[in-house]
Amino acid sequence: MIMDKISKAIITMHGNLIEQTYECLGWTPDEIDHLVCHQVGRKPHQRLVGMTGIEAERAPVTYRNYGNITSATIPFNLHLVRPTVGDKLLLLGTGSGLSISQVGLTF
Repeated sequence: MIMDKISKAIITMHGNLIEQTYECLGWTPDEIDHLVCHQVGRKPHQRLVGMTGIEAERAPVTYRNYGNITSATIPFNLHLVRPTVGDKLLLLGTGSGLSISQVGLTF
C-alpha cells in the first residue's frame, strides 16, 4: 500500500466534507469537547486534527504507545476520553480502501 498517498486522499475527503458535517450538526469546532479519529500515525493524525479546527488537546493520541490499532482506534479512544453527559464528540473514521465517516455524538 502507498500509505502517504492514501493518507493524503483521506485528509482531502474529510476536508471536503467537514463543513457540511458541522452544518448538519449545527456545531462549531469550539463546541466540540472531544475529537476521536482513526490514527495511523503522527502526521495523518495531526492533519486530521488541523483540518477540523478543533484544538489538538481535545484529540487523544494512541499511536505513540500502541501504533495503528486499526478498527479498535475509535472505541479505544472513547474509553480514554470518558465522555460525560452533555459532551459533544466528533468521530472521524477512515479506511485504507478510501472510505470515511464523520459522526457527531452528544452524550
